[in-house]
Amino acid sequence: MLKFIGIGSAFNTTLGNTSAYIKKGDNLLLIDCGGTVFSNLMGNNILDELKKITIIITHTHSDHIGSLGDLIFYVHYILKIKPNVVYPEKKIMENLLGLMGVNKELYKIIDEKEVNLDFLFYEKCRIKFLRSSHVDDISSYSFIIKYKDIKYYYSSDSNKISDEILSMFKNSVIDYIYQDTCGIEYSENVHLSLMKLKEIIPETMRHRVYCMHYDEYIKKEDIELLGFNYICL
Repeated sequence: MLKFIGIGSAFNTTLGNTSAYIKKGDNLLLIDCGGTVFSNLMGNNILDELKKITIIITHTHSDHIGSLGDLIFYVHYILKIKPNVVYPEKKIMENLLGLMGVNKELYKIIDEKEVNLDFLFYEKCRIKFLRSSHVDDISSYSFIIKYKDIKYYYSSDSNKISDEILSMFKNSVIDYIYQDTCGIEYSENVHLSLMKLKEIIPETMRHRVYCMHYDEYIKKEDIELLGFNYICL
């Protein structure tokens, strides 16, 4: 299963920006790198003795990319390695990092929609990006990741789960879902409320769903009472 160093939404600062990772020996696969992520990586010694680092970016809101520049600088100047940044839109990423003063020579962008990470990671690892339903003004992605023959759907920020993903989940093509889940519900919500999540996931399958990206209105006991998993740091 994925490990997390932050599980909060942009405004729920006590839980840190949502970010997950897999660490295998001296190799790190990181999902998103929001404003609090670099300091949490350092504070938890996750960057110690790394020789490879691959960072998947789902979208360019600051709570998902805010400390990416700091991380790239650190692994270049201190760890002496070039990180891989996996994001489907190369030019956007280069422009953003350029505005942060991060020279494109310091990192490598992998911009395919379907990526075989076997050559970057020590285990079999593949991801497939999907457009997510989040906001209109920037591109947002969810993805399916296959790791050790288990398939996970990682929604990142999204206010719905597509019929295709739901069908794959119900037929056990996807084993687990990590879903953006908020406590508040209103029209034009760009995140998926717990109330809506319970309507689309059958009760018998909720033990395979991990809620994440919590706003300040959601409670651990509400998530667990409905049979979903609450991710603890």
